Amino acid sequence: MQDRYAGDIGDYIKYALLRALSPGLNLGVAWYLYPDEDHNSDGKHIRYLDEPQRWRHLDPVLFDSLKQTVVTSRSVSAIEKAGVLDATFSSVLLDHGAHHHSVRGKLRDEWFANVQSELADSDIVFADPDNGLIDDGPHRRNTRKFGKQIPIGEAKALATGRTA
Repeated sequence: MQDRYAGDIGDYIKYALLRALSPGLNLGVAWYLYPDEDHNSDGKHIRYLDEPQRWRHLDPVLFDSLKQTVVTSRSVSAIEKAGVLDATFSSVLLDHGAHHHSVRGKLRDEWFANVQSELADSDIVFADPDNGLIDDGPHRRNTRKFGKQIPIGEAKALATGRTA
């Protein structure tokens, strides 16, 4: 997840689904927050907010909140503060690419231990990596952009004893 994507159409659908699935449960959100990149023009999928007749009915409260949030302060932090997700958030930046490749794996392990600690009381956990699920190949842990992905081992760990 990158701040520049916060509140896009994918988020609207994901958050609406989470809101429908989580009443009565302790929802945990692991953002897998990665620094904004500027090498492309991704993150512009917010036109749905100009089409309330098509989208708002799915979750009016969420739609209205995201519309206001995207206009005023498009970020993960703003989504959290808006209060549309009744959740515990783990939103520590996952950016170890600038570190030497020999320590990236250790830093990632420390980061993930923090995520697990923050979301320990969650009944259901939602993870939002930038580039999806990948295998647990050890060669991946040393790459600069490993923070954009969730390895299968972390997904399984998040799901231990609960739904993820």
